[in-house]
Amino acid sequence: MRVHKMLMNGTGRTFIQETPESDVHTQYGRIRASEINGKQDGTIVHTDKGEALLIYTPQWIDTYKRIRRDAQIITFKDAGIILATAGLGPHTTIVEAGAGSGAMTCFLAQHCKHVHTYDISSHNLAVAKENAELLGLSNISYTQHDITIGLLHEADAILLDMPTPWEVFDKLQHIRIGGYVITYTPSAVQLQKTRNEAEKQGLLHIRSIEVTERHWMVREEAVRPTSQNTAFTAFICFFRYMGEEWKSIRPRPNPKGTKPSLPSEELMEEMFA
Repeated sequence: MRVHKMLMNGTGRTFIQETPESDVHTQYGRIRASEINGKQDGTIVHTDKGEALLIYTPQWIDTYKRIRRDAQIITFKDAGIILATAGLGPHTTIVEAGAGSGAMTCFLAQHCKHVHTYDISSHNLAVAKENAELLGLSNISYTQHDITIGLLHEADAILLDMPTPWEVFDKLQHIRIGGYVITYTPSAVQLQKTRNEAEKQGLLHIRSIEVTERHWMVREEAVRPTSQNTAFTAFICFFRYMGEEWKSIRPRPNPKGTKPSLPSEELMEEMFA
């Protein structure tokens, strides 16, 4: 959905003017386009039923929240931790598989230098491109490709939002040495296999996490958690690809019952926090 201007009433409820030619219809009445266009942000206008609304220009995130969603997307709480933990930013080129509706594609593109997004579905890629164009993003390339065959682009990091990310672990030669490999899977069985297969392929495990979001009601008479909590969405694993040579100097896991020779996960947390 395009967003030209936004209007907010006194309770914080928002309404959208999609184009300069669009009237805004609400349960509180209508505002004609001519009453909105040319007005400065912060101007108060009234519907034909007398409801007062404040005009303002949408920010990028306001439009992002209204993109087309044909598939389940990576949530804000997970997207944020992915960016922060892997240090993705203006100098990062990242490969993403799969594109889905393009929500994470667009979120990555807003922060990174370039995004190469792969998907086996031409429909998904079309939706992702539509959403990116809506948001004014041009630093994305779209490739219909099965990533389990191999990577087609060099990159600093890779995000695998797919049911079987371990099928890509032996095909990471186009990722820079030290680059992050991030997986996003919804089940504990997938988490376990991801972790085990990554170990076999010599990836350096940094952490495996889930992110819980808890909302609070804060009023004068009461402060307590609300019932609108996002408890669980997916498991996120972070690895680093250290190349083929590193495998030859990496210590092998010791037999059960002996002191481990590999760095503990607690140590890895300290080293790469």
